[in-house]
Order: sequence, then C-alpha cells, then structure tokens
Amino acid sequence: MFKMLSMGSAVLSCLAVSFQTVAQESGQGDCVLAEHYYSLAQDRLGAHEESEAAVYLERAGAACPRYAYFQELGELRMKSVNQNDRPLAVDAFIEAHVLASSDQERARALWKYAALLNQEGDPQNADRMIREARRLDEGNQEIAGLAAAIQVQIENPTREQLVRGLAASLYKPLHMVTATGQLAGAGPSLAVPDASTVSGDSASIRIPINFEFNSTTLDPSTSRNIELLANTLSDDEFQGRNFEFVGHADVRGEAQYNMELSRRRAYAIYEVVMEIDANLEGRISVTGMGESDPIEPGDSEDAHRANRRLQILVK
Repeated sequence: MFKMLSMGSAVLSCLAVSFQTVAQESGQGDCVLAEHYYSLAQDRLGAHEESEAAVYLERAGAACPRYAYFQELGELRMKSVNQNDRPLAVDAFIEAHVLASSDQERARALWKYAALLNQEGDPQNADRMIREARRLDEGNQEIAGLAAAIQVQIENPTREQLVRGLAASLYKPLHMVTATGQLAGAGPSLAVPDASTVSGDSASIRIPINFEFNSTTLDPSTSRNIELLANTLSDDEFQGRNFEFVGHADVRGEAQYNMELSRRRAYAIYEVVMEIDANLEGRISVTGMGESDPIEPGDSEDAHRANRRLQILVK
C-alpha cells in the first residue's frame, strides 16, 4: 500500500528550485534536473515510499521526457491500491510508448498497458496491445503468457467483460507519430471506416463469431456468442447509445471482394441480433474493413481465423 507523503509540498518545491538553479547555472539544462529527480525516486523506492517516488518520477518526466521515467511511473501507478492511480498509469504507458527507442521498449509499454487493462477486467481492449507486444518481442515468455491468458478470455467471453470493454474501460488510444515526428490527434470521425479509426481510437470488443471460408454462413458453435452479444447491447448501461458492427476478412482473395464480404458478414450478424432483440432496431450501423486491419500477422490458418472477425464499437 502506498504510504502517506512524509515530506510536505513546500519541501519538495524547495528541493526542485534549489537543484534547478544549480543545473541552470552549470548550463546542463533540465535533463540534469530530471536525473536528480530520478535518483530521488530510486531512493524513495528503496525506502518503500512509493507515493514520494511517483512524485519524483512525474517531475523527472516533466523536466526531460524519457521512456524510463514514464515506464517506471506507469508500473508504479498500476500497483497502487488507489483506484485513482489507474488512469494515471495508462497515461504514463502511452507516453512511454511514444518515447520508446527500441522494439523491446515499445513491447514493454504495450505489455504493461495490456496487463493493467486485463487486471481491471477488460481483456477485450488488452488483446490487440498484447498481440503487438508479442510481435515486437517474440522471445519474451511473460508477454507470451499474458497473450495466451487473454486469448482464453476472448474465446470465452462474459457479459461483464463485454460491458466493461465498451462502457467502463480505462482504455485510451495510443498516440500516433507522424512522418515528421509530431504527435497526431486521435484521428478522423468514426464515420470514416479506416484501420486507424476503427481499431485505434475507440474502445471496442470482439467475440468469437466464425464463418465458413468465403461465406457469410455462420459456424453453429458461434450461436451462443451472438446471443451473448445481443443481450450485452441491450444492457441498461447502453440505453440511448448506438453501435457499429465492423466486419473483417483475412488476406486471401481480392481486396475489393474481401471488403464487400466483410460488410456482408457484419450484416449477417446484425440480422441475427435483430431476431434476438428487435428493440435494437435503428441503433446499429454496419460497415466492412475487408483485409485492411488484421490483428494477427502471418499466413497460418490460426491467423486467418483470428482476422475473420466482428468488431463492435459503441457510439
């Protein structure tokens, strides 16, 4: 459990002003100040004063943004018993991902972000991040273990998880970096169905709904999941909200054909959902992404199966 701060804010401010003056006079700039804060954070961690350590890590990151400061801050915040620290951990992991200088660093930021979401009961939005982390750091067994655990939950969804994935997730989109190195915004409106929009900018869920190859015919084993989906969307949590069904296809076949096939698949699910709960009429739109946004790279049958999926967004 985090301990109470043993130093007052006035003392912390005096330390900051004093060292900043020394750094500026020596011409070494804010990164020297940041290293001083980071050293103080390590001292506080050694003394099990996690709250104070978090304050110093925040100051280090503000003075001189570096991957290590934000990554460590995120991992510290996610361990806190204070629920208010969870969103702060998310923010730290997002910044760490932007500042990472290697695939391994990016993988760790994604891994810990996914672990936090999964810990909070949202394997749905954790899934894509842990898949990317696994791709970036294939030899990391801890990442592989979390990916396997999340996949089991995706394959066996609960109504509680689906509601959290759409309505109560800590999820925030990762910052996108443009070709000029500038941070981009959240992206275009959901009315424009492209990969960056549908997958990256909004919390979403997917459930195992399988189709026969090159067909909109549903696998009989998916009927339970469609009923679960309809019941979830009818939850009181979503009164007055609308949804978008986004169909996806694997990479086999022509791109234009796959785009239309993915839309027809999404519409096939829509029709079944309407049969289960006609009260959802007028609240669901349908679009297709074709093969443009795979969640699993490669040409294996497992990858093809994962990429033939239905994604649900809440509006």
